[in-house]
Amino acid sequence: MHALISKQQEDLEHAIEYLQQDLQTIRGNRAHPSLVEGIKVLAYGSEMRLQELASVSVPEPRTIQVQPWDKGLLKDIERTLNQADLNVGIKNDGQLLHLTLPSLTQETRMNLLKVLGQKLEQGRVQVRQVRERIKESIQRAEKAKEITEDDRFDAIKELDELTRQYLGKIEDIGNRKEKEINTI
Repeated sequence: MHALISKQQEDLEHAIEYLQQDLQTIRGNRAHPSLVEGIKVLAYGSEMRLQELASVSVPEPRTIQVQPWDKGLLKDIERTLNQADLNVGIKNDGQLLHLTLPSLTQETRMNLLKVLGQKLEQGRVQVRQVRERIKESIQRAEKAKEITEDDRFDAIKELDELTRQYLGKIEDIGNRKEKEINTI
């Protein structure tokens, strides 16, 4: 692999990792802790992520349990989850919060697929932006006489292949998430 490409390939990996984390916030037909872990709760005078304040688990496929480490925060967490518009049923038993996810309707699935499409496109744009930065660095290296014109053509050809691979990864991730959303 060309040195100019391998230096910046990590940026492509970061784009894929960010996309995967972002897609975890889109609910499928099964409960997942990442649906609520990143929600900000006002606690101790500042906003903190839910995962910093409570244990989040999934005891059943459509249920998320939130157990605060400080029981005094139970009401604050419940209020924040209600305001988060998660479209879940929340039950407070005094110790735990039980979040029950309803079955997805066809309309909800369609809305989730639209959001999925937008997030996938954002991932593609990030990969293309990284590609452009790498391509510019290759062209600068040629102008600075660090590489030859043939090296530039070879590096750009290699860069295009690498870009296709990463766009393929995004497509695969999107197909898996779409399948998860459409699973009944």
